Amino acid sequence: MAWPSSSKELINISNMLGAVIASRLNKAEYYFFYVFLVINLLPILVFKFFPTVDGPAHLYNSRLIIELLGQNSLLDNYFIFNEIAPNWLGHILLSFFQLLFPAYIAEKCLLLIYFIGFPVSFRAFIKIQPDHNNTLIYLVFPFLIAWLSTNEISKASLKIEPFKTVLPVKNSDNWLHGHASNYLGIDKPMVILENYEASLDYFPIRWNRNNIPNLYFGEMSSANDCLSWESNSNNDIAVIDYIFLLNDEQESISNECINQISDQLKNDYLEVYKS
Repeated sequence: MAWPSSSKELINISNMLGAVIASRLNKAEYYFFYVFLVINLLPILVFKFFPTVDGPAHLYNSRLIIELLGQNSLLDNYFIFNEIAPNWLGHILLSFFQLLFPAYIAEKCLLLIYFIGFPVSFRAFIKIQPDHNNTLIYLVFPFLIAWLSTNEISKASLKIEPFKTVLPVKNSDNWLHGHASNYLGIDKPMVILENYEASLDYFPIRWNRNNIPNLYFGEMSSANDCLSWESNSNNDIAVIDYIFLLNDEQESISNECINQISDQLKNDYLEVYKS
C-alpha cells in the first residue's frame, strides 16, 4: 500500500474524501427531503378535511363568491363584493376549484399547492445561502400543520336547509375552533354570521350593512351583553334560523350568558342534531 509522502498530499486526499462524502450526503438529503415531503402530505390526502385556522372561512367565502356571481337574491342582502382587496387570489383559486370539484377536494388542491410549494421554495432559499445548514430546511414543516376533526361539523351541515341563517355560538377556548363553523356553508348557500372576513376590508366579501335584516336570536337582539352578530336595527326583523353550538371542556362563556342562551334555545328552537 502506498502512503502519502508529504502532509500536502495527505491534505489533498482528505479534501477529496470530504468532497465525496459531502456529495453523497447532499444527494441523500435530496431524496430524504422529498420522502419527508410526501409523508407530510398524507394527512391532506388521507382525511376528507384538513382544517387550518382560517381555512374554513376562506373556503366558505369562496363559495359565497360563486353564489353572488350567480345573483343569489338571499345572499345579496347579506354580502357584497369588496372589489379592492389583497386576498383575492387565494379565493379565486378556491372558487375555481369548487366549480370543478366538491369543496373538500377544492381545499385539498389549494393545500397541496401550499404544502408542496412552500417547503420546496424554502429549501431552495436555504440552499443558495453560503455555508448553509441543511437542518434548517426541515424547520419549515412544523409550521404547516394544524389539525382539527370536522366530521361532526359535516354531519351538522346536512341538517341545515339552504338559504338559511346560522349563528355559531362558540363556548370554547380552543384556538382552532375559531372559524370551524364556516365549514357548515361550503357545499350549500347559507349565511353564517361568524364570518370574520366580511368584517375586514382586505378580503373579497364584506357585509351588506345597508340591507342586512334586524336579526334576532329568539328574543335577543344583536345589542346584548353575551353574543354579537352582524345586524341592522333599522331594517325589518328576521329571526335567525339555526344556532350552531360548539362546546368544549374549556368553556369561554359565563354561566349567566349560558343560561340566557339556553332559555332562547329552549323557547324558540328545536334540536335537529347533537353529537
